[in-house]
Amino acid sequence: MTNHVSKRDEDALKGLRETANTVEKSLQDFVKKLCPGEHHPTQHRDAKPPWCKACGRTARGLLIRE
Repeated sequence: MTNHVSKRDEDALKGLRETANTVEKSLQDFVKKLCPGEHHPTQHRDAKPPWCKACGRTARGLLIRE
């Protein structure tokens, strides 16, 4: 399979990935600040995404358990 993406488009993709990584890190840092304990999302046997027992949130801040 041949890559038909221009250098400019490859550079744009790289920049967007870097931006997404930075935003994801900021989101996770903010969720950690909101957690009343040590934020540690773990997989539970509830068929839900990994969530933290201290705050009930995932690494991305989705509230799973109140």
